[in-house]
Amino acid sequence: MHEGGINTSFIIQWPAGIKPGKGFHEGYGHVMDLLPTSLELAGAAPLDVPGESLSHLWTGKKNPDRKIFWEHEDNKAVRWKEWKLVQELEDESWALYNLNEDPSEIHDLAAQKPALAAELSKAYDVWASQMGVRKVAKVKDILVTSLGAKGDGVTYNTKFIQDAIEQVSANGGGRVVIPEGRYLTASLTLRSNVDIHLQKGAILIASPLRKDYGDDFPISLLKGKDLNNVWITGSGTIDGNGRELMRDLFKNLEAGLISDPEWKTKRPTEKNRGHLLWMNNCTNVHVRSVTFKDATSWVLKLQNSRNMEFDSIKVESMAYWNNDGIDLDNCSYVKVTNSHFK
Repeated sequence: MHEGGINTSFIIQWPAGIKPGKGFHEGYGHVMDLLPTSLELAGAAPLDVPGESLSHLWTGKKNPDRKIFWEHEDNKAVRWKEWKLVQELEDESWALYNLNEDPSEIHDLAAQKPALAAELSKAYDVWASQMGVRKVAKVKDILVTSLGAKGDGVTYNTKFIQDAIEQVSANGGGRVVIPEGRYLTASLTLRSNVDIHLQKGAILIASPLRKDYGDDFPISLLKGKDLNNVWITGSGTIDGNGRELMRDLFKNLEAGLISDPEWKTKRPTEKNRGHLLWMNNCTNVHVRSVTFKDATSWVLKLQNSRNMEFDSIKVESMAYWNNDGIDLDNCSYVKVTNSHFK
């Protein structure tokens, strides 16, 4: 975070574009600025990526009035003009330095300039929220069994798990931990800054009863809308219980308890078949190492969302027709790596 560890010279050799003269130019930038700089110099169209071109450093243009932010393992910093605001791991207070007068960051001026410190701190919080910065130093765990959940495969745990999600969200974020066992549940609503963490041997198993999913469309075991910074992690399994759920659906259709326009001519529509994960208009979604199995529709459906990663997941879903592994509808900046679909 401090200048001794993060400040380095940027050396450029470009005889065709930089005229001989002054060898050193004052200014500051970030490694993320290299791509926009290269695109400008190449005459290429700009991309919608973080960062700004550094060409002003050698063309004599005025330095842009910009703030840059960074974070590493809960150490935080903001740079704006000659000012730098720093907060170190597990320290609730910010330190403010004038780098023109104090490049070694010895004299903390936060108490003398509280308004400036507050302004930069607020700007950092906005940036951190947009980027999905996760507070690693003070993660709060709630074990679902501590609220009454039972992994016996019989007890309905919807209320216990949802209560854990709400409590973690109210606490500012953390993990909802599901330990080894079979946890029967109906639909669960995800929240921002919450990690659904399934430990080894943990199975989140969907209710086999169509009535447990209500009439809201779309049907999904896990649902999230307008969220930021959502995690689903661990080595456990999310089981859609698809075969049993379809048996119950056809039983209800034949009895006339549920309506569906296509069930006799083709198959029940998505109105009556569900996903395992549905998210709409969400940012900074991280899904890691979890196994998803046996949905009754598309397994993972993501809409109008951005900045998502799916790493080392398994999708094994052959319980019913139309079991696309993952569908990305109008999404951007999505990375799927080291994953298996069947």
